[in-house]
Amino acid sequence: MRFLQSCLLILVLFSCSYAAEKMSPELDKAVTLFQKADYPAALALLQPLADKGQPVAQVYLAVMYSRGNGVTKDEKKAFEWNLKAAKSGYPAAQYNIGEMYKSGRGV
Repeated sequence: MRFLQSCLLILVLFSCSYAAEKMSPELDKAVTLFQKADYPAALALLQPLADKGQPVAQVYLAVMYSRGNGVTKDEKKAFEWNLKAAKSGYPAAQYNIGEMYKSGRGV
């Protein structure tokens, strides 16, 4: 289980570098806060972006819910945020959805 959570985090970090050209300054700040483990501040920036359909923000929220970083751990919410990002064609989220189905987490 811990291995899968680590994979989610690695994919998020990799995918952000992949999508760097699409990152807004606000998203960039949220990612920096997340990486510094300032989860409440990251959540405050990520939530509105995710609600507007930003897939990187959605995957970061999924990781936060999967691990319980700054939020109550909730695998179902993690799945829902990954699914939203996956439906927009975001590769890291599509991988995460497959792993969640494979392990039965949040589905």
